[in-house]
Amino acid sequence: MNALTRTAMSAIPRARAMTATRSASSATKPGTGFSSLAELKNNVWLSDPGAYPVIAVLVFATGMCTAYGTRTLMNNPDVRINMGKRQQLVRTWEGPGKYFFPN
Repeated sequence: MNALTRTAMSAIPRARAMTATRSASSATKPGTGFSSLAELKNNVWLSDPGAYPVIAVLVFATGMCTAYGTRTLMNNPDVRINMGKRQQLVRTWEGPGKYFFPN
């Protein structure tokens, strides 16, 4: 052993061995270490300014997906929400098809 090792061993205390705890014993109370959703939202997401760009990107992406889905449901000729057009055998591609598929 060199001098540096002996000095380090005397200066740095050794870690104490952790006592074994049984997580399934009746002494432990399940669920005490979990936080509620409100605490998680306030403490983790809103307290860190670095999370604001992540929140902004998620809100933007969700908005764009919702807008595209709504546009597709309303304008795509393949989507037939109206009960009368569901049983139509021949598709008519004029009208909303020209708007949805511009060439």
